Amino acid sequence: MKRVVLLAVLLGLLTAPGLFAQATGNTSIYVQFPRIAILYYRSSITLAPSASDLITAFAGANPVNTGTTTINTFTAGLGSLEGDATTPATPFNQNVLTTINNFYQVRANYQFQVTVSITDGTLQGDGTTGGGNILMANAQTELNDSGTWAATVQQTTPGGLGTVHKGDVRFDLDFSGATLIPPAATATFGDGVVQTQVAFF
Repeated sequence: MKRVVLLAVLLGLLTAPGLFAQATGNTSIYVQFPRIAILYYRSSITLAPSASDLITAFAGANPVNTGTTTINTFTAGLGSLEGDATTPATPFNQNVLTTINNFYQVRANYQFQVTVSITDGTLQGDGTTGGGNILMANAQTELNDSGTWAATVQQTTPGGLGTVHKGDVRFDLDFSGATLIPPAATATFGDGVVQTQVAFF
């Protein structure tokens, strides 16, 4: 008799209306989003200026017109002439300003600053094809073609990780101490380092 009653109770519970009606719960989701900055950069760049570009950079033009000169013959000594193509006393007193566009890129979700510096400014010849060195100095950068050049530049509106900020870099190159070793027609001078550093502020 007890078994029959128990079975009836169970059947009544199973068929009770609304017992398995849909239940809904809302959960609020929060994301802790840390400050992030991603720097994209090249580990190596080779610059290959042409001879005519270097001549123009150092001399202003090729050939260089140094003005008129009166040539006096046989005054200082028999057969001695004073030539017209005199060169400045310091022909390499100006460095070649070198600009590299899209040198690096930055994505960030917080205001950031970029600092460029020359940590090794001496590009040395290999001693076989090139002798002496090329010197780097005065590194500067700009962001997003702003036209504002400095060793450190800031970005106060980064725009989030979906926004890419393009950085250009420029520096001076002094070629006055570099030579080619015959019979080499070209030489690669290397080991100069420009450091790009991104930091929040």
